[in-house]
Amino acid sequence: SLNKKQVTLQSETLAKDYDGVTFTNRLDQISSFSVQYNIYPINAGTYQNTFEVANLSDTINYDFTYIYGVLTITKKKATITANSSTKEYDGTTNAPIANPPTVPNGFSITPTGIANGDSVELTYTSAVYNSKDVTSANKITVSGLALSGAKAGNYTLSATTVDIPASIND
Repeated sequence: SLNKKQVTLQSETLAKDYDGVTFTNRLDQISSFSVQYNIYPINAGTYQNTFEVANLSDTINYDFTYIYGVLTITKKKATITANSSTKEYDGTTNAPIANPPTVPNGFSITPTGIANGDSVELTYTSAVYNSKDVTSANKITVSGLALSGAKAGNYTLSATTVDIPASIND
């Protein structure tokens, strides 16, 4: 009786930051057979790095043990950029900002660091001037910032509140 050859195969444990690109197709050649990986993740998360033996015509003489590594894609940090804003005096601290933020009255606030082609929008829960008075109003505090959209889960925001230079004209 012929004993099977014991072969232990182990896949790598790898990590990268989210970039909108899948882990590349890895194919390793080992002696007379090759290993084909089964998983090609693109989104942030942790995945078992599974694989199988390919192109081996004589599997009967081998006893394979598989040890799977882990593929980790970490969320990418999206930073907030904003420019100053001005509004005409209306007796309130309300900031004239659309939700999601657009560009009314010279104001804009956007997430930067988003991968090309990713559908991500920035939303907020509150935007107020620090004063309703023309002479003392000098900033807008935008809070409750969050990302939404199909690819939002691949990102973390650098901040959920941002202060923007601002003024009120009389």
